[in-house]
Amino acid sequence: MHSFIQYLIRLSIFSLIIVVIAALLYGFVFTAYYQAIVPVALLFFMGVSMLIHYILTRSSTNNANVFLRSFMLATFVKLVICALFFALYIMNRKQDAISFTIMFFSLYVLYTSFETIALLKHTKIKQSS
Repeated sequence: MHSFIQYLIRLSIFSLIIVVIAALLYGFVFTAYYQAIVPVALLFFMGVSMLIHYILTRSSTNNANVFLRSFMLATFVKLVICALFFALYIMNRKQDAISFTIMFFSLYVLYTSFETIALLKHTKIKQSS
């Protein structure tokens, strides 16, 4: 549980950095492309990242097969959840499709990279223990 709290702290700091960068970009560079969904998307990715990390760290036992199955299932579920969120927004706001796609894909890549690095660190620590 201690490592999950550390993950939450790191995730919060990472998200705060993204918020600051997004505020600067949308405030000064891409002012015409700001959408009210941006804060919701950030919270969405934070929530999905917390859930995926919790599930995968719980399944990171000594059995590699269990972890691999859990990883593949969690990745599939994440893709489905993200695709649903994306599709529902695009269906309701077709005029914002391009800017939303760029923002959503950027957040997806950033948070997936963060999750992967955190998970690699967790499994490396678990192996050395």
